[in-house]
Amino acid sequence: MYTEESIQLNGEFAKAAIAVVGASDLVEEYLTESSYNVFKAVESGMYTMSGNFVPIPTGVNVEPREVLFDQAASVMNKEMTKEEWAEKMYDVYSKVAEKMD
Repeated sequence: MYTEESIQLNGEFAKAAIAVVGASDLVEEYLTESSYNVFKAVESGMYTMSGNFVPIPTGVNVEPREVLFDQAASVMNKEMTKEEWAEKMYDVYSKVAEKMD
């Protein structure tokens, strides 16, 4: 299952990389740019984050998961810089913090 041949077949038919160091480079031609970047980020030591969100205050029209997770793809696709994403996160945090006072 973890041979180079198996990794390449998985890449070709599943359009994904197996969780083996170096697999993303072996199947890069079958991956989208954003998928390749995600696999490379994980190989370099990045890890996923998840969590539960507490209810936000009444009067704040924000869905935390949309702001936190849904926009991450835009950063990975280079449609948004990490600084732009951080600024959006800070804006949302500020709106929520105002209503908590």
